[in-house]
Order: sequence, then C-alpha cells, then structure tokens
Amino acid sequence: MDNRKISIAIPTYNRGRMPIDAVLPVINDSRIYEVVITDDGSNIDSLNELQNAAKQYDKIRIAVELDNVGVYLNKRRAVLNARCDWVVLFDSDNTLTPEYIDAIFNEPIWKPECAYCPEFARPHFDYREFAQETIRPDNVAQFYPRKQFDCLLNTMNYFVNRLRFLHVHNESAPNPMAADSIYINADWLEQGNYLYVVPGMQYEHLVHNGSNYQKEAKLSGKIMAETVARIKAMK
Repeated sequence: MDNRKISIAIPTYNRGRMPIDAVLPVINDSRIYEVVITDDGSNIDSLNELQNAAKQYDKIRIAVELDNVGVYLNKRRAVLNARCDWVVLFDSDNTLTPEYIDAIFNEPIWKPECAYCPEFARPHFDYREFAQETIRPDNVAQFYPRKQFDCLLNTMNYFVNRLRFLHVHNESAPNPMAADSIYINADWLEQGNYLYVVPGMQYEHLVHNGSNYQKEAKLSGKIMAETVARIKAMK
C-alpha cells in the first residue's frame, strides 16, 4: 500500500461553499491528508457560508486572509498553507475526481522539478493528445502549432512539490491580475523546471462568467499575449 499523503490546496474568493463541493468526490480518500482552503478576503456572507459548510468535514481547514491579494498570490498562499510536501493546487470552481487522484498515485516517482498536469479538463478542454509529453524550456516553443496548447498552459489544477513551487513563486514576484496560470507556467519553465501531462489525470472544469479570466477579459488577453511571446522565446 502506498503511504504517501498529499494536501489539496484551494484558493478562493467570494465563492461561498463552492470549494467544499469541489472536493466532495474525493474527501474520504485516505491518500488525502487534508484540504486547505485559503480565502482571499471574501465578503462576510461568502466567508460564513464557506466556514459553516466546512464544519461537517474534519479534513477541511480554512485559512482566512484579511487582505485581498488577487488570484496569483492567493495561489501561492494556498500552497504555503498546506502541510504536506506534495500539493494539488486546485481552483475552487471545479470538481476534483477519483481519476485525478488515482493518476497521481500511478506515477511511480514524484519529481520536485516537475509539475504534473491533467490530460482532460472535462468536458471542454481535452489535452489527451499531449498525454505522456514532457514540456521543457528547450522544447516548449515546438508545442505551439498544436491546438489547445495555450489553453493547457492556462488551465492549471496541477500537482506540485510544495517547496519547489514556493521557491519559484515568491511574494516579491510581479503579481499579474489575470491570466495567472500561464504566467505561473512561464516562471516555472524559465527557472529550469518542466511540465508532464499525466495519462488518466482528469477532472471536471466549470466554464462560467464568474471566472477570473472572464471577469478580467481585456487584461487577460494582454497578459496572455505577452506571456505566450515570452514562452516562445525560451531556449
């Protein structure tokens, strides 16, 4: 039996009990040590809803941040608040699945320099053609002619080594207020790390107008274009 334990780290802002619902399909999985939800200064009604829903589950812990730092830095805080060495960094408006967790534990070795990526954000974002691909600084530009690659880099919901992630994404780094996922991946690759698309690693991805990418559409497009150019220039 595999004795490795993992944390689920979920950043959230004004989404009530959505982060709780996100993990219910896997909450009783013994391989998950904890679920830590980091609230980025939500309004009192949303925070109360979240805290009341969390009371039903011993495994769920809420970390309340009084200042609102935005989606990028709150992802870092979510990982910082985790207690395990390895962390699923997961968005609060999606749904984690048993297949996702199984795929992680099917990997025989977890390498700190690797961010493990889902092959399918069901039902809209199908990245299965990239399954078992390794994306490195010296080959990332070669992936760009392929459909859905930009989207893959901007979806996140990855499995990462806690200390490695915190080393790359520190509090003094620039704080993009949109398109944060692809920005995170650009930083990750530029510092010599890589991505691996894990076969069978799938989850349910909700597309809605309340997502940060949609709310900040104009800024998202600008940061996305700048970051894509930065990634394409990697050697």
